[in-house]
Amino acid sequence: MTRRNWIYALCAAAVAAAALIIGIFAYRERTDIPDWTFAFYLDGSGSLLLEQQRNLREIIQGSRGLQQANVIVYLDRGPAPKAPMFYAWKGPRIFQVTGAYKETLTHPVQPGLPRSVEKRRFVDLLLKGLSADDARLFERHYTLRKGRYVLTSKTSAPGQEQAMMAALLRSGYLSDPNAPSETVSPESMSRFFSLVRDNYPARHYAFFIAGHGLGWFSGRSMHASPQGTEANPSPNKSFNAEVIRRGLIHNEPDILCLDLCLMADVESVYQLRHSADYLVMGQGPLPSGGQDYEYLFRSIPAENAARPEAMARAVFASSARALDKSRLNSAVSLIKTGPAIDTFITDFSHMLFSAGAQRITELHEGSYTRLPSWGGLAQEMIDLKSFIAAARQETGTKGPHPSAFLISTHSTSKKVSGLSIYYPRDTKIYRMTRDEYAGLDFLQATGGVWQNILDRKHGRSHD
Repeated sequence: MTRRNWIYALCAAAVAAAALIIGIFAYRERTDIPDWTFAFYLDGSGSLLLEQQRNLREIIQGSRGLQQANVIVYLDRGPAPKAPMFYAWKGPRIFQVTGAYKETLTHPVQPGLPRSVEKRRFVDLLLKGLSADDARLFERHYTLRKGRYVLTSKTSAPGQEQAMMAALLRSGYLSDPNAPSETVSPESMSRFFSLVRDNYPARHYAFFIAGHGLGWFSGRSMHASPQGTEANPSPNKSFNAEVIRRGLIHNEPDILCLDLCLMADVESVYQLRHSADYLVMGQGPLPSGGQDYEYLFRSIPAENAARPEAMARAVFASSARALDKSRLNSAVSLIKTGPAIDTFITDFSHMLFSAGAQRITELHEGSYTRLPSWGGLAQEMIDLKSFIAAARQETGTKGPHPSAFLISTHSTSKKVSGLSIYYPRDTKIYRMTRDEYAGLDFLQATGGVWQNILDRKHGRSHD
């Protein structure tokens, strides 16, 4: 080989090696971020402590077979937990599941300065509660890279890192370990899901909330009324749609699974229409411990759930399996949010306008299905599909069908088909809840016609 040919060969080899190195680093950059982050928000501060501790065990056991995924768990054991547990504690703790049960519990996550924050969340969430001086401090030490503000280096000036931590504690972006905790609150949820998005980024996110649920209803109106009877006399705190919506602002996942009772009503769906791409919700009671998370994780590879819709179907199938095993009379639904929900609400309103408020209130009670007395306001709700069918049959109007956004339903009861709507028969209950109900987005979206129908049904005068 001539000297010139040898040089050419050496250069070609160098180019090939450089290309290989570039390819390796490019591949690392593409695969360094996992496909999924799974985040579990478990409220064990009330009567579900044993069930939530079992859920933590299921999550740890099931996650062992996951590839390219982060698994983060928030578990609140309440101020005075009575159930025994290995490495027991009071109040909430956060865990990154990276190994066995003992290893996970002995290394709880300590919230600190975010590693990196998505651009929109950095501007609209992290900086929002800061003073101008504090905001400038963060802008100096976080650099925008590929859509995320990254903490570039530890500051050399004494105390600046502590100053940033103190600012986030004051604004509420980070939790203060010395302050009283309230798990069923939008502030606590926002802090946890922000920690997840800041420190465990992924291509897709699936969030799970487990505890007690009340759908659109908060219970405030019952407490406020001196003559009212409490619709949910249990001392347990319960999630409702508005608390969840507020807790997920700027933290919206691909999939939101609500392992909570009584959440699948059209009012809650509309309230959460921007909170996730897919919703998995129960219309009636769900198993007290939710679904079997170990089974869910072990079923994911078989479901080929790299895409959000496939993953959402896997979560739904796991929820349906848990409902079957519980032998409860209820239903779970898989919902795709987006324009189809708005179209349904528009068509639903048109049906009501066409039929007329008075004719709707005169529908025969036996022509639609009223939910059983499951707790909360369940006995004041009716099955949405049966109501639309009754309105169409008795008034001759054309009505919508929720199938446009309701991807799948699984029911173990002849009385429920996947979604409910508030249509109270108790005038006293309605009058106590009217103001809260009137403030829902759903009421505004129907142009006031649904409120008009309920008012007529319960004898309120109209202009």
